[in-house]
Amino acid sequence: MPEDTIFELDDYKFTFRSTKDPGKLDLYYLKNGDASKPLKVEKDQSLKADDGSDADADSSDSSSGGDSASGGDSAAAPARADSGGGASSSTAGSSAAGSSSSTPTGYILNKTYTAPKVEAKENNYELTIQAKYGPTKSTVIQVARAGVWPKQISVHTVDADSKDYPNAELMLSQDGEDDFEFTTDDKGKCDVQLKAKDPYTIKAQLPWEIISDETPTDNRQHEVTIKYNFIPRFLSPVPANTGVIRQYVNLDTESDGSDGQGHTVTFTVGVKPDAKGRKGKKDDVIYIQVKYSLTSKRNDPKPALSGCDDAANADGGKTYTGSVKLTDDGGTATFTVELGLAGGDTCEVRLSSVKDTFDDGHVTPVKIQNWRRIWYQLRYPDTMADKLDDVDVPPPPEPPSTGTKVTVRDTPAAPAASDASGDDSAGGASGGDQSA
Repeated sequence: MPEDTIFELDDYKFTFRSTKDPGKLDLYYLKNGDASKPLKVEKDQSLKADDGSDADADSSDSSSGGDSASGGDSAAAPARADSGGGASSSTAGSSAAGSSSSTPTGYILNKTYTAPKVEAKENNYELTIQAKYGPTKSTVIQVARAGVWPKQISVHTVDADSKDYPNAELMLSQDGEDDFEFTTDDKGKCDVQLKAKDPYTIKAQLPWEIISDETPTDNRQHEVTIKYNFIPRFLSPVPANTGVIRQYVNLDTESDGSDGQGHTVTFTVGVKPDAKGRKGKKDDVIYIQVKYSLTSKRNDPKPALSGCDDAANADGGKTYTGSVKLTDDGGTATFTVELGLAGGDTCEVRLSSVKDTFDDGHVTPVKIQNWRRIWYQLRYPDTMADKLDDVDVPPPPEPPSTGTKVTVRDTPAAPAASDASGDDSAGGASGGDQSA
């Protein structure tokens, strides 16, 4: 690993020390260790006598916010002192090389090099500085080494049609740093300053979702396809406080099934405003999932989802999926759920703004159970009247006249099991509510 880390275009300060004068030396600045194409070569550099005064200069450099490293020949092993990059200082070598005495301690060369930019298709690179000296410049020693990281990235947010998506709210994450938020401008663009010399990740949190993050020409030029994942909601019918809606499927409805009557229910859905008051936009897609129990053999009419786009079913018709689009900004959309006539059967309707993801706890599902309301007349001799108990039941509609004068007493109907034909109603004249 590199001894130091710096940002591109930062001034990198380094020092070469020797206990004896090596004569003229050449400095090679290498990228990723490639000596065949050095970034820069400085010929015939001379060291000066080190009387310890440069230690104060190094300290001054450190406090100014630059980055520095130091190295030396075999008599003074390589050492480094990071001045602003966050690394701790260290020294190595003979006591003469590490002394801060005013007497000469050897020879020293202080240099500053501006790190080139990280290239378009690089994530980072390693900068190595070598010194070559001796009669034929055959002695090679590494003076300093640093990892160079980009200082800034650019983000352009677009929608699924590659059009500018303005004011998108995203987050940037780097190792060892707290995530921080940034927002693109009216054209969907933002320049983001990196806080750390580490890899980074662009992230989103609800209600935003990143569909893709492309860097086709430059690793730091991000084109992010974004989607605003609103939170959908049921407008009619709404989830029951008790958890399950009791739907009388054999009664006629006067409000598309939202009154708890009828075997066909028309749902109206919209978007829940978020904390900033944002509502759904025209053509925003709400995804639907309907799950049926199908415990009865009765299948006419057949339970199904309709009135939506891309309707499909799986698991033998137990699960339906589809989608609807909002008709206007802040508008609504509708779809229809056929419940069938089988008493006791259930269905659960879920919504999501993300396709094939229906476990979002923000949207309470609508759960419905089929019930049937039936009527009956109990005929009995007046001599049995004192043996019968009255039971309070909701008054049903007046039963049709039979033409025979009888005493009528309303009582609840006993549950009736489905017969082989799938008819869930009880046999004989009866009255009351049934869910089985």
